[in-house]
Amino acid sequence: MAQPLPLQSLGRYQIVSELGRGAMGTVYQGLDATIERPVALKTLNAELPGDIMGEVKERFLREARSAGKLNHPNIVTIYEFGEDQGTAFIAMEFLEGKSLQDVIRAGRLPFATIADIVAQIADALDYAHRFGVVHRDIKPANIMLSSHGLAKLTDFGIARIQSSSMTQTGAMLGSPKYMSPEQVLGQQADGRADIFSLGVVLYEMLASKTPFETPDVTVFSLMQRIVTVPQPSVVSVAPDTPPAFDAILAKALAKRPEARYQRASEFANDLRNFKAMAPGTDKTTLIDRTEASAMRAASVAIASSPPPAASSAFEPTVITNPQAAQTLASAPPGKAATFDPALATHVPSTPIAASTLLGNLDTLGADLDELQRRVADEEAAAVAAIRHEGQRSQHWDQMARGMELPPAKHEHPAASVAPGSTSATGPGAASGARSSVFDLLRKQTGPNLKQQGEAMRTAEAAAMLAFDAKLRAGYLYLSEFFREVKAAAPQYTGKHTLPYLGAFPPMYISEGVVNSRTRRIEHDGKIKDVIDHMPGSYYLVSNNKQRITVNAAELSRVKQLLEDYEIPFDMTAIKDDFNQVRRATLDVQMKFICSFNLRADYAAQAVELTSRNVGDLGRRRFRIPADAFDVSLLEEFSKLILGYPTTALDPFVA
Repeated sequence: MAQPLPLQSLGRYQIVSELGRGAMGTVYQGLDATIERPVALKTLNAELPGDIMGEVKERFLREARSAGKLNHPNIVTIYEFGEDQGTAFIAMEFLEGKSLQDVIRAGRLPFATIADIVAQIADALDYAHRFGVVHRDIKPANIMLSSHGLAKLTDFGIARIQSSSMTQTGAMLGSPKYMSPEQVLGQQADGRADIFSLGVVLYEMLASKTPFETPDVTVFSLMQRIVTVPQPSVVSVAPDTPPAFDAILAKALAKRPEARYQRASEFANDLRNFKAMAPGTDKTTLIDRTEASAMRAASVAIASSPPPAASSAFEPTVITNPQAAQTLASAPPGKAATFDPALATHVPSTPIAASTLLGNLDTLGADLDELQRRVADEEAAAVAAIRHEGQRSQHWDQMARGMELPPAKHEHPAASVAPGSTSATGPGAASGARSSVFDLLRKQTGPNLKQQGEAMRTAEAAAMLAFDAKLRAGYLYLSEFFREVKAAAPQYTGKHTLPYLGAFPPMYISEGVVNSRTRRIEHDGKIKDVIDHMPGSYYLVSNNKQRITVNAAELSRVKQLLEDYEIPFDMTAIKDDFNQVRRATLDVQMKFICSFNLRADYAAQAVELTSRNVGDLGRRRFRIPADAFDVSLLEEFSKLILGYPTTALDPFVA
């Protein structure tokens, strides 16, 4: 029987090569010839058995629908879903780079890089969750990393759109090692299940193993551990790991969804601030670790202890024994303290009537007056005793006259006061003493420095929020700009030249992306996220290759030049009889990265814009005052990206 001819095209896409093949289908590299855009074509095997074809095709369609409605820098872009020659396919963004699974196998990354990668995926999840899309299969194999550090979330094949009934509660889908407890139990999973799975990925990147696997673990015992066993401290597995990661993982891997991060953006913020959360620093974005341990221990104890007997009044459990508080506070992160219910007492509380409360306030006022009278009496008695012993000084005389004290007598001062008169021991004296103190207080009353400080902080926060609004408008503009760039792959109108390469051939813009990173401020007693910086990048690409031949003396300079601009090349060396390089031929792929970053300086109310290979080759730096920064200025910057000249940024060159 003749073998079917390999596919040459699918729809309007030309097939260039095969990228991978599995039991369910094949992934090809393709080309959208209309706009010369490379694509990845994910296909479904038409020869699948009929009893599973329906389910697999449904999942395939779900991937196109769920990912296709999302447009985010850290989520793979879906261009089209179609069927041609009996083969269902999804045309999506072609990603160059490696999967996170391959990167983890190669060795542990720097901690800052790990935090950045996981924070990028958390950004993607936060965006997807806002659209009601739950991925449900977060794992390293479904995360792609580009050569310039951009992370992309892929494979929404078992994603669930919350408004859809396509997947039902009880369908246990996902990769076992990365499942959340609610997925293992077949319960309804929302976005917090993705946060748990991403926490497992973070743990694996730090410790080179997932938290719940052991050498002899089976699938059943693994699932049991996910539901019942706290994760080991990552510091105990990898001792050089910053302790802040244990605090972050304790929250991401909480067994109960309500105890986890409620939004992936919170997870991302803590990851980006993990250095500030290290012990010994003043700033922290999480609760104190000891307090967190106590809270975890208390929650475990309360969850495991029987509920109190029914009562007409609410009866909270209050820790009154110091031993119990010590036990809870000393629990290390990730482990529950042993809790003895006998150390807790139930304190009943009853409602208090308003009339009773007002009466208590009246009594409290009378008690305060009585306390002031007693203090005045004790002060007067002390003064009389000193004067009686002959230890009075000129300074004391002046103080006594200021307080209008009575002459010293041998008898107790209280006995020398005639009925109805005023002395240091009577209510009148107490009132006079209070009046003198209040007079001093009033003399010191001027501009309220505390209120001034609060007003200054409020004004600063308001200025930051106004500045942040400008930055967010700029982010929306750049996101839309690069969305159009992706769709159009426009030709670059500028001209570049480099030594040895000469003038560049015609080039187009590819893979443009902009992202945003946030920081936290306090305003009106609330924590708000404001944009801290916005990194962006894109490629300039030509379909032509340049071939150059250089001698041995020039070779190192040429290689350094190409590496500086991250231009890929293949080299063939020609050697002499002594195995020394005489000359080399370099086939240069005309594709290099351009990047920029807008960083907000809220204290100085300015934007620092740094660019690399944008407009002109090389690096440039601009400093733009907040009042001059707006979308129209970013439009001028976009002209540079497209290759058009502009002088709008020249006044801000730093």
